[in-house]
This record gives sequence, structure tokens and C-alpha cells, in this order.
Amino acid sequence: MKLRRVTVYAGSYLGNSLSYLEITKKLGQELAKRKIITTYGAGSQGMMGELFEAVVENNGFICGVITRRLVAVEKPPQKLKNLHIVETMAERKEELAKNAQAFVVLPGGLGTLEELSEMLSWQNIGLHQSPIGLLNVDGYWNPLLSWFKQAQQKGFIEMQKPLLISEDPSSLLEKLENNLVSDS
Repeated sequence: MKLRRVTVYAGSYLGNSLSYLEITKKLGQELAKRKIITTYGAGSQGMMGELFEAVVENNGFICGVITRRLVAVEKPPQKLKNLHIVETMAERKEELAKNAQAFVVLPGGLGTLEELSEMLSWQNIGLHQSPIGLLNVDGYWNPLLSWFKQAQQKGFIEMQKPLLISEDPSSLLEKLENNLVSDS
């Protein structure tokens, strides 16, 4: 099965390492090169903005989903041709997840963590079976991965599917494609 639709979760800040910026650009280039339809949070700043620019500069297709209230804060790019404005954050997250065959999570803050957590939760209760991948740039997600391991060992969570992890966008997209299920 071919990977054709990916939702990318990314923050509205760049972080304090050039590695985050570089990996975001590489991800955008790779998504465009593979002709993967990308959906993201519609921001023009931070990691979201860099992802948008990299996809567009490489002739890729990208869609944005944002709440009416966040339009003024996250400022969707003027060049974003496919913008879906919703009323609530719950609607935004549902729209971001709705058509995704897979999810890619870049380093980010609380919103990115919330989106990751929700997709893992939805996966565990059977609302979707799409693979989820973390771009673990400079070990950014290592503390969370340690927490997941501890929570599993202590009997608080049971991961239904493996969380796919890589430091390289191309490798992560390959892992996601290899883990697609027919109904996603």
C-alpha cells in the first residue's frame, strides 16, 4: 500500500536548535517529493510555517486546518490555498485526523504533545489504526519515550501498535508506509 495522506503535528515555535528547523525542511521536501498530501495546523510561524514553506517550495500539496479564533494568532500563510476554518479545537483535531493514513509528530510544545497523546489514545481504543511516527530530533522525545516505557511497565498503558521512531524523515516515512493498514 502506498502512503498518500499524512497529517503532521508541529509547533508554532522553532525551538532553540537549528536541527529542528533542518529536519522540518527535510520532512517537507520529502513529503513533496513523494507526492504525499500533507495536512497540518495551518500556522505560518515556527515549525508549522517551515513545514508549509518546504512543501510549497518543492511543489507539494498541503492543506491547513485552524480554528476561527487562532486565525489571528497563528496567521495562516497567504499562499495556503487549501484552508479549512473550524470553530473549536476539538473540530480542528478531528479534521486533522480524519483523512490521515499516518501521522508524523515533530518536536513541539503542549499542543503537539496533546495531539500525539490524543492520536495514541484514539488508536488504543480503536478509533483509528493509522501508524504514528515521531521525528526524534536530537533525542527530543526521549523523556516521553521513557515515560511510555515506565507507564507500560507499571500497568497504566498498553500500546496497541508500536510508535515508529526515527531521526530521518525519509526513514520515518518508509516505516509509516510499511505499517499502513488497509482501512486507514
